[in-house]
Formats: sequence, C-alpha cells, structure tokens
Amino acid sequence: MKKEWLVLISRTIESEQNKISNYALEYSTGVTDHNLRKAEKTLGSKLPTELRSLLMQFNGIHEYTITDKGEKIQVGSIIWDLWSIVEWHFSQTIRGRSKLFCFGHSVLGNCFGYLMDNGKPKDNEIWQSDHETKSPNGQIIWRASNLREFITISLVESRWY
Repeated sequence: MKKEWLVLISRTIESEQNKISNYALEYSTGVTDHNLRKAEKTLGSKLPTELRSLLMQFNGIHEYTITDKGEKIQVGSIIWDLWSIVEWHFSQTIRGRSKLFCFGHSVLGNCFGYLMDNGKPKDNEIWQSDHETKSPNGQIIWRASNLREFITISLVESRWY
C-alpha cells in the first residue's frame, strides 16, 4: 500500500515546523479493508473515498498540546478512529440532527465533515460546524475542496479551528 497520507503530512509538518511546535500529532495504525467494509455495512453506505484511504493508513489523527511539564493533553482529533466515526454518525446523523457526516473535531469543538446528501456523505468538500452553535446542524462553514487540502491547511494553522 502506498503511504500517500504519511508523505503529505510529513512534508507539511517539515515545512511548517516552527508553527506547530507546541503541539504533537499522533497517528494510530490503519484499519483493514475488512474493518472498513464492516463499518460501511453498519452505516448503510460507503465512506467518502479519501477518508476511506486515510483510515487504511491511520485509524485516527489526534492532536495534543504539550504542557511546560512535558505532559500530553489531547485537545482535538482531526480524524477520529473508524468506530468513533460510526458511533457519532448513529448518535447525530441517523436521527436527522446533522447536515454533516463528521469525522473529527477541533480544539474549539468544531465538527469537521462531509455534507450529507439523502442520508449519505458526499465525496470531496469539507465543512465544519460553528463552535458557537449547539450542534453541527447550526451554522456550517466551508473549509476545503477535499480531505487532502483540509489536512494540509489544518496542519499549517496548527490548531483545528
């Protein structure tokens, strides 16, 4: 399997190292195709193509802040692990409570995700909920044309707005 996501993330971090020095990212080992098919069966639809590809390399990308004492405190997850995505979907989306199929959240509590279309996530554009609204069904803001662009922008920003 190509390590396309690792290359993208590594290049971005190397070029922007001074901007993200107070934060650490952690990547879990990717899921199997069998795990993805099982999750998709549970969801009743396929995951967006880029998200599926990323999850096969990393089952989640989590952001930590480093305290002065060297302690790591998780502050966000740019990408949740596969079963957290499924769990969120059932708690929010199935009941018609969200316009977004969320896959992660920021330090501020913004949910990142794909727009829903007839109960299924649409490929490509990434949107976020406004952290000042009570749910992802409130104000949503366009973030990127696709997941690759979203991750690159988010890494450069250093915080997952």
